[in-house]
Amino acid sequence: MPIFEEKSITNVSNYLQPGALLVLDLDNTLIESAFHYGSYQWGNFLIREALKEGANIDQALDQVMPLWDKAQHEIEIRTIEEEIEKWLNLQHAQKTLMLGLTGRSHKIATVTLNHLKKHGLSFSNWGFCEPFFKESTHFHLEEGVIFVGPKNNKGEALLHFIHHVTTPIKQIVFVDDQISYLKQVEKSLEGLEVEYIGIRYGGADNAVDRFDLAQAKKEQLKFSKD
Repeated sequence: MPIFEEKSITNVSNYLQPGALLVLDLDNTLIESAFHYGSYQWGNFLIREALKEGANIDQALDQVMPLWDKAQHEIEIRTIEEEIEKWLNLQHAQKTLMLGLTGRSHKIATVTLNHLKKHGLSFSNWGFCEPFFKESTHFHLEEGVIFVGPKNNKGEALLHFIHHVTTPIKQIVFVDDQISYLKQVEKSLEGLEVEYIGIRYGGADNAVDRFDLAQAKKEQLKFSKD
């Protein structure tokens, strides 16, 4: 399946067909840090530095994720585009089935969901599925968002979800800023009788390119003093 590129979230509507499940990443797709500190790109920088110093990827994640998680409790979050809240509400009005799918850990589920609520962002109610995720040691489903965790596979998490949903799903449209996750999901859905469309969202690309490490360090120091 081809992966499409879009810089405006509203363009995603053009891909949705009847019976679609719209799956949305969070960081750098719907939301971002209002600072350089605590941003997705700040976390990636720290991971790259740990790898340069000789850590393997699991060790790097173990070093960085507690710092990144801590930052999420300190920073303010904003939507990538002003239209996102209105667009999501329109999807609710049109009865589009929606699911959040994030690499964030369940350890920061509460603060993440609070950030989303502050900006009027919500997903479909999949509460009946939550018990099936409580049986899993890897994934966590809460208020329509699957918290996959940084070491786990988004495709496997979504497949776990689909196997427990009774609503017929004819199409899955997955929006993420990372190609690797779009391909992860595509691979996991192979063999299912469902159309898959991956959309690489580029609305946060400029912010990623403008990441300022010096500014991030200043902001981190300020938060540590407050």
